[in-house]
Amino acid sequence: MLLLTVIVGLAIWMGYDIYQARALNAMLEKNLTQRLDAQAKEQRLRFDSYVKSFNPSTKLYASNSNLHKYLRDVDWEGSDFEVVKYENIPSWMPNLSSLRRFVLPRYAMLLDSDGKVREMYHDKGSEPPDGLINLTSLEHELSDGQGYMMILDGNPYLVTSEFIKNDYKEACLLIASPVDEEFLQASQGATNNKGVIALLREGEDKILVSDNEKIVPAGKTLASLDGEYLQAGEGFFSSGSSEIIVRFVSLISTKEIKKQKDAILLKDRQLRAVTAITFVIAFGFVMYWITLRIQKLSKKVADFSNKMHMPQPELHHKDELLELEGRFDLLAQAVQLETQTLEYETSHDLLTGLPNRKLLYNRLRLEVSAYGANGGSFVLMLCDLNHFKKVNDTLGHHAGDLVLKQASERLKLSLRKDDTVARLGGDEFSLLLVKTSIKEAELIARKITDTFNSPFSIENDIVKVGISIGVVEYPQHGKNADALMRGADVAMYHAKHNQTGYAIYNASMKNAVKVPKKS
Repeated sequence: MLLLTVIVGLAIWMGYDIYQARALNAMLEKNLTQRLDAQAKEQRLRFDSYVKSFNPSTKLYASNSNLHKYLRDVDWEGSDFEVVKYENIPSWMPNLSSLRRFVLPRYAMLLDSDGKVREMYHDKGSEPPDGLINLTSLEHELSDGQGYMMILDGNPYLVTSEFIKNDYKEACLLIASPVDEEFLQASQGATNNKGVIALLREGEDKILVSDNEKIVPAGKTLASLDGEYLQAGEGFFSSGSSEIIVRFVSLISTKEIKKQKDAILLKDRQLRAVTAITFVIAFGFVMYWITLRIQKLSKKVADFSNKMHMPQPELHHKDELLELEGRFDLLAQAVQLETQTLEYETSHDLLTGLPNRKLLYNRLRLEVSAYGANGGSFVLMLCDLNHFKKVNDTLGHHAGDLVLKQASERLKLSLRKDDTVARLGGDEFSLLLVKTSIKEAELIARKITDTFNSPFSIENDIVKVGISIGVVEYPQHGKNADALMRGADVAMYHAKHNQTGYAIYNASMKNAVKVPKKS
């Protein structure tokens, strides 16, 4: 009887295996296609993000203090000059570690007010093409403040520039990189995606560049790759007001797809064979095995809880399932408590216990929505401690932390119960005053500045740390959270610049003082 059961079971398993293989094959075909489309979309988004990162990086490099100091000291007088070339990072660029955090350019050039290249950095052994050095005024204009993709010597290049104006001289920082194999690899970062990405000009079938020139070299046509590669994620891409429009294509080897599919089918077949044989052999011991596993699982739950500092009491149940259920209930309660703690930590500043930027923005948006529907006004303040960096530099970060804690307490004592004090980061705080007019806010701002004029007692040291406050009122100074934050930021830096303690925002402040860009 047992033998007959085994034979019938194996026959059923073999018939089911044929059916399952066909069904699984169809499902894998569909899932692999969807996965490849999703992978191609991610690759295209990464490429788009990488290209767009060049412009803000150029703006950041152009605001570098080393560059402005260099421009102040360098002498560019005279029309007879030679371009100064560097193969190592020049002093007017950020250091290598900073560049790697943003964009490490292949070429960086300093141009004078006439658009002539004065100084140039390039990779070792990688001289720039003449067309890049001698860009036209129109090309300079098109690259200003945006990524500009152009063809030089038959190859695509990404160029972006930023004009620099200061009290010493006018100049322009130009960043450029060839869109080549190295560029495409850098745009994808450290990923495990298999396949090749390639760029083609609009209306052409010939590949401009790919991220694997050995497999798919430049000049090869898409038509010649039919049957060898599956094309996915095809779409047009342009950057700024680019000279060219390129097609972005992801290519996946059909051999790789078949290999993955066969491996999954083989693994599934092996797994089901082992499962069938194990089931036939172990059927007589199933109840014993289940009971043993439940006991082991209960022990693992208890051990895991103890390891995670969630100790469980001793449970004595003759019913193993009831004991396991009890232990899972205790573990779920402990996990829920831990989750609540984590949720609190993600919305509050751990040093001061104040709401953080995320929670402030949520409350600010709620207030905008509520007051927009019902009318009325409220006030937002941004505060920045004066001379805080000096405290960190002279007394250390521990003393700085103590100042921040005391500052948060002073701010809380200056406000009402329904108001919100938040720490945005560093030495920057924000105050949200509900049902408050600008006149009432001005009194509160004076009270706060007076409070901060009193010195701080930091262990054995007395520290003087003032405060600068920017004040905006809803809806007078902004009708959404972002506008209010920007206005308060401008007013705060106006107060800091003019040493007035606090300032109420008005539109004329935008050009009166330059607000530092937050990276």
